[in-house]
Amino acid sequence: PVSVTIEPGEVIVRAGDVITPEDAEKLQALGLGTRAFDALGLAGVSLYGAVIVTLFTVALGTLYGDILLRPRRLALIGVVLVGSMVAARLAIPGQPWVAYAFPSAVAIMLVSNLLDAPLAVLVAVVQAALLAPITGYSFELVILFLAKGIVGAIAARRIDRLNAFFIAGLAVAVTNLAVAFAFRLLSSDLDSQALLNIASGAAVDGVLSAVLTMGSFSLVGSVFGVTTMLQLLELAHPSQPLLRRILTEAPGTYHHSILVGNLAERAAEQIGVDSLLVRVGAYYHDVGKLRRPYYFVENQFDGDNIHHRLSPEASATAIIDHVIHGLELAREYRLPVAVQAFIVEHHGTRLAGFFYREALKVAGADTVDERAFRYPGPRPQRKETALVMLADTVEASVRAASNRSANSLENLVERAVNERILEGELDDSTLTLRDLDTVKRSFVQQLRGVYHRRLDYADGADAELSVLGRRGGELQEREA
Repeated sequence: PVSVTIEPGEVIVRAGDVITPEDAEKLQALGLGTRAFDALGLAGVSLYGAVIVTLFTVALGTLYGDILLRPRRLALIGVVLVGSMVAARLAIPGQPWVAYAFPSAVAIMLVSNLLDAPLAVLVAVVQAALLAPITGYSFELVILFLAKGIVGAIAARRIDRLNAFFIAGLAVAVTNLAVAFAFRLLSSDLDSQALLNIASGAAVDGVLSAVLTMGSFSLVGSVFGVTTMLQLLELAHPSQPLLRRILTEAPGTYHHSILVGNLAERAAEQIGVDSLLVRVGAYYHDVGKLRRPYYFVENQFDGDNIHHRLSPEASATAIIDHVIHGLELAREYRLPVAVQAFIVEHHGTRLAGFFYREALKVAGADTVDERAFRYPGPRPQRKETALVMLADTVEASVRAASNRSANSLENLVERAVNERILEGELDDSTLTLRDLDTVKRSFVQQLRGVYHRRLDYADGADAELSVLGRRGGELQEREA
C-alpha cells in the first residue's frame, strides 16, 4: 500500500474542480467525504459503545457502589463524558492537529476535583475508549487522551487555591507534549513543522484545561449538588459571618464545635474519608443553638440553669429544636447541602434521655410519650456525618467527666461509641467495625494529648529553677 502525507494547509480540492479518486480518498481520510449509509459500521460503533458503557457500569457498581445510589453524581459523570464526546466530534474530524489542542482532560479534572481522584482515573479510561471512534481509532490519540486524563485526575485531586488550576494545566500540557513526541520518535517523524504544531497544540491544551476547569467547576458543582474544596475552605475561615455569630453569641458552643472538629477531622483522615468536609460540618453542626444559646450548658456561665424552671417536656423541646433552628439558619446563610446534613443528622433519632427520665419520674411510664423526647433524624447517612455524631458525644462526655485519666478516657470513648452502635444510629452510615476501631483509637490518642498529666509550676521563677535542676522550684503534678 502507498501512504500519502497530507500537510497542514494543503488544498485538497477547490470549488468547481472535478474530484478524482485520489481526492475522494483524501477527503474520506480527513472525515470530509460524503459516505453512503453504512449499516454495519453504525452497528459496530453502537455495539462498541454499548460494551464500553456496560463495562464502566459494572466497574462503578463493583468499586464505587454508593455512587449508583447518588443519581446527581452519576449524572455529573455522564454529562462530562457526553460533553467531551460532542466537543471532540465537532472539533477533531478533518483537523488532525486540533486533537493535540483538544482539552479532553477538563472532564477528568472536574470529576477528580468534585468527586474522587481514583474514580476520575477510571473515567479517563472510559473517555479515551469512547473517543477512539472519533479519532479514527488512532492508537496515538487514544493513548494521548488517556495519559492526559490520568495526569489531570492526579493534578486536580486537591485544588485548594486558584493557581493550582494552572499547575494542573501545565502538567497536562507537558504530558501532551511528551506522549506526542514519543510517538514521533517511534515513527522517526521529526519534521520541524509537525513538532511545532504539536508543541503549539500542547500549550493551547494546557491553557484551555486550566481555564475551562477553573471557570466551570463551581457551576458544575452547584448544578449537581457537589460542594467544592474551595467552598469548604471559605466556610472554615473564622471570618465567616455565621461562625462569628456563634463565637460572639454562643462562645461555649463555638469552643465545643472546634474541639469536635479536631476530633472528627483526625479520625476522618485515618479512615480515608473527606476530612475537610468533616471539619466544616463539625463547625456548623450546632449552629441552631444560636436561637436559645442559654438553654445549653456550655453557654451557662453564671450558674443559672433555665431548665430548673421548666418542665421536662419543655426542656426537651427546646433542646431538640436546635436541629430544626440550625437547618433554618443554614438555609438562610445558604450553607451547602453537604454541610446541612451534619446539622440534621448529628443527633440522629436519639432520645433526649435525661429529660425523658425526668418526665418518667414526674408523670410515670404510662403517661409519657417517648416520641416527644426523640430527635427528628435522620440517622447519619454517611461516614462523615457519623464521625461528627461520635465526636460530639465523646467531647460532651469527656467535658462532663471528673476523672480524665488515660484509662477513664479510653472507657468513655468505648462506651460512647458502643452506645451509638447498640442504638442503631450508625446503621445507615456504612461505617465498618474496622472503621470504628480506628475511630476509637484516634479519639483516645487525641484526648490523651489534651488531658495528659503535666507539671504545674508555682511561678515563672520556680519554673526556671526547676528546668535548670536547681533547688527551690517546687513541682506539683495535676491533671489538665
